[in-house]
Amino acid sequence: MLLAIGLVYGPLALFAQESEKADTGSISYINARYNAGEEETAGPELPAELTQFSESSVLLLNEFGSFGARNNGLRISAETKKYQFFTSYLYRNYGGYLAHSSEYWNIFNIGVRVTPSDHSSLTVLGGYANGMVKLPGSLTKDEFGQDPYQADPRSVERDEKNSPSRGNLDISYETSFGRSLQHAVEVVVSTERDFYESATREYRIVSGYGLRLDAGYSNISRILDRTNQVHAGVRFGVKPERTEYYENLGGQKGDLIEQLTSESTSKAGGYVTDTFEVIREKLFLLVAGDYDHEVYKVNEQTLPSRSDTRTFSAFTPRVGLKLDPARWISLFASFQTGFISPADIELESPDPFYLYNPTLKPEKSANYDAGIALRLEREDSSFVLPGFRSKLFFFQNFIDNEIVPYEVFGDVFFRNAEQSNRFGVKASAGLEIIRNLMFDISYIYAHFRYNSYEAISIETDTTGNIVQIDRVYSGNTSPGIPDNRLDLSLSYKRFFGSSIGLFAKINYAWMSGFWVDDLNTDKTSPYSLLNAYAACNMQFGHFLLEISAGVNNILNTVHAGAVNVNSANDRFYVAGAPRNYACTLNIGYNF
Repeated sequence: MLLAIGLVYGPLALFAQESEKADTGSISYINARYNAGEEETAGPELPAELTQFSESSVLLLNEFGSFGARNNGLRISAETKKYQFFTSYLYRNYGGYLAHSSEYWNIFNIGVRVTPSDHSSLTVLGGYANGMVKLPGSLTKDEFGQDPYQADPRSVERDEKNSPSRGNLDISYETSFGRSLQHAVEVVVSTERDFYESATREYRIVSGYGLRLDAGYSNISRILDRTNQVHAGVRFGVKPERTEYYENLGGQKGDLIEQLTSESTSKAGGYVTDTFEVIREKLFLLVAGDYDHEVYKVNEQTLPSRSDTRTFSAFTPRVGLKLDPARWISLFASFQTGFISPADIELESPDPFYLYNPTLKPEKSANYDAGIALRLEREDSSFVLPGFRSKLFFFQNFIDNEIVPYEVFGDVFFRNAEQSNRFGVKASAGLEIIRNLMFDISYIYAHFRYNSYEAISIETDTTGNIVQIDRVYSGNTSPGIPDNRLDLSLSYKRFFGSSIGLFAKINYAWMSGFWVDDLNTDKTSPYSLLNAYAACNMQFGHFLLEISAGVNNILNTVHAGAVNVNSANDRFYVAGAPRNYACTLNIGYNF
C-alpha cells in the first residue's frame, strides 16, 4: 500500500503541482478550451490513496520542500467484512516561488461504505476544504527579463487573493443483478456548499450550493453469439449562487455594497453507449450519443434591477471502431461532434449594459481521431529487452465559434473565433532495456490555427491611452499552446521480497515556445526541464515506512511556463518554477 502512496503522492503534492505549473502550456494539448478566468473555489484535490477505502491502518504524512512548502496529514481507516471507514486530514502551507503567491489549505475527508450483499454497496463520502491563495498576476516582457519571479505591482497593491471554502457530500448506491450479473445500476446524489471571497479589481463574496443526481444502467448480453455492452444514464443538476460586489481597499472589503446579483445554473442531460463485438475478439463497434440542456439565469438585485437568461442545448453523437488483428497490435478510429456551452463565468459581459454577453456563442466541433498501438513482450523470462510498447495517435478538430479568453486590465472575458482548425499527433514508445529498467519517449505536435477570426481588441497605444481596434486574426496560431513537446524518461523499479520496494526516475522535457496573444505579436522562448525522483518503501511487520526525495528543474532554467493570453497592457508572462526540491517521510501501521 505504501509504495503506491509514494508513487502517486510523494515526494510532495506541491512538488508534482509545481512540475505541472512549469509546463502549463502542455495542458492545452488535450483541453478543448482554455482555463483562463476560472475561479479557485476549492482546495487542491487529495491523491486517490487518501480518498479511497483500504485495509485497517493509520498513516502519518510528513513532507517538506522548497519555498517553505510543507504537507502534513493523518489518515485513519478501518475495515470489516461488511463495513469500511476512512477519515483524513491534510494541512498544506506554501510560501510560493513567485512573490505574492503564498497559500495554505485545510482539507478534511470522511467516507463510509456498507456492503449488505456481495453485489451491492452504499457509499457516503464527505469533504471540506478551506484556504487562501495570493495572486501574483503576470508580467510584461521587460519585467520578466529583469526579475521573472516578481509580482505584478498592481496585484501587490490590491493584495489580490482568493479565499475559498467548500464542502461536499456524495451518496452512491451500486448493485448488480441477473443470472450472470449482467445488469448493473448506479445512483449518485451529490450536494455541495461553496463560499469564497475574491479580491482583484473589486472585492467579491460568492456563496452558493449545488445539488446533482446521476443515474446509470449497464447491461452485458449476447447478440448473434457476440458480446454487446450497453450503458445509459441521465443527469440533473442545479446550482444557485449569490454574489456581492464591494470596493477592494488593499485586499479588504469596502463598507458599501456596489452590486448584488443572484444566479442559477440548471443542467439536464442523458447518454447512451453501445459497444458491439462485430468479429469475436477482433473488431468492436462503438455507437454513442449525448444530450445536454443548460439554462443560466442572473438577476441584479441592486438598482437598476435587471435580469438575463441564456439557454444552450445540443445532441452530440459518436461512432468508433477498434480492431485487434493480433494480440500485439490494435487499430482504432472515431468520429464525434462536440458541443461546449459557455460557463457562467465566461458569460460575464464586458459591456456593463448587459449582465450576460449577448454575442458569446457555444462552441461546436467535428472531431476525428485515429491511431495504432503495439505491445510486444518476450514469452521467455529474458533479462535483456523483455518488452516494448508504442502508440501513434492523430486528431483533427474543426471548430466553429471557439471560446477564446482575453484579459482587459485584470478582468478576463471571452469571445468567439469564428472557425478554428486543430491538428495534432502524439507518438510514444516504451522499451524495457533490462528487467525493471524502463526507457520512455513521447512527442506531441500541435498545429492549432484560426481559419476565420475577427474581433474588436481593447489595447493601450504608445501613449498609454486605451483604444479599440478592429483586428483580423485569421491564419494566426492559437496562443498559449506550444507546437512541439518532447519527453524522455528513464525509470527503475525493483522489489526485494515483500518488504522493500525501490523506485527511481529521471525525466527530461523540452517545450517549444508559444504565442502570447491572438495577434501573434510575441512568442516565449523554448526551454528544457530536467527532473529526478527516488523513493524507498519498507515494511517491518505491521509498520510501514516511506522515504522519498525529488528535484524539479535541476538545471534551474528560467522560463515562461504559462502566459496570460491576450492581455490588454501586455502583461503576458508567468514564470515557471525554478529549481525546487521535496522530501517525504511517511509512517504507517496496518492492524
